[in-house]
Amino acid sequence: MFNLIVNSLKKNLPRPVYNLIKIPYSIFFINPKYTFGPIGFFQKTKLDIYELFNIKNFFVKYDKFQFHNKGWKMLLEKNGFDKLNHLENILDLGGYIGDSPIELCIYHNKKIHVFEPEQEKFKWLLKNIHLNKLQNKIIPYNYAVISGNQEYLEIKKNGNFCGASSFSNDPTLKEIETVRCMNIKEIMKLADFDGFKCDIEGGEFQIIDYFLENPKKFTFNKGIIEWHFFKKDNPQKDTLLKFLKFLKNSNYNFHFYPQNKPKTLLNTKEELSKIFNNSALKYPYTNMFYFWKN
Repeated sequence: MFNLIVNSLKKNLPRPVYNLIKIPYSIFFINPKYTFGPIGFFQKTKLDIYELFNIKNFFVKYDKFQFHNKGWKMLLEKNGFDKLNHLENILDLGGYIGDSPIELCIYHNKKIHVFEPEQEKFKWLLKNIHLNKLQNKIIPYNYAVISGNQEYLEIKKNGNFCGASSFSNDPTLKEIETVRCMNIKEIMKLADFDGFKCDIEGGEFQIIDYFLENPKKFTFNKGIIEWHFFKKDNPQKDTLLKFLKFLKNSNYNFHFYPQNKPKTLLNTKEELSKIFNNSALKYPYTNMFYFWKN
């Protein structure tokens, strides 16, 4: 009921007035679900408060490797983008407002092809590229990446600076946005990609299925994937197990890191058990996953 009231206020109130209502609502009603998630309650709350008071300056500062918002700096360090370095062409799926491609520029990478489907986030992505004078390194695309042939996709979200997904069953995601799509098959023709970063809120499984069906297209030397498990019983487990087998047979190493513990490495057997067999595990569940060619 409260969600309906908030959405109604969004349509009828000026943005500054709506923000005064939205941010406290997010902090007390939505952010607690992140306590065990990849972001964390206090980090998410910090970002919400920052958005309230700095909506016109919500950007990542690249100069001297300092970020305009310290909360974002913590998140980027957690995600370990430093593991993708000295690459010719990185495929970045899920560019958000430019945090990941800008961070990837720090580590001596030449080109980042970044995909972000949401209109508002894409506007900030373009702004960040311009602010940081990275037009020659970051190539932006306003598309969702899929393995199917549809031209448009509906995604669910709650605000312009939170994750959005077409796979989540989260009842708090009340907003719907229709975005344009591009097939991964066409994207792989854009460059000889040797780096891969993927954070697309559950859409990663269909992308990995594509590579499993077309293994010669998997040309990456290094990669980072954020896996999102939205429920226990679905094909996600089979896709992940097949992908791990493929990596082993293709001379790759890989690591799992559990959510909220970026420095804690769990071996594959333990981590899969935790994901799929723990009845007390709360979903969605997220893991960082790194792979690299031997």
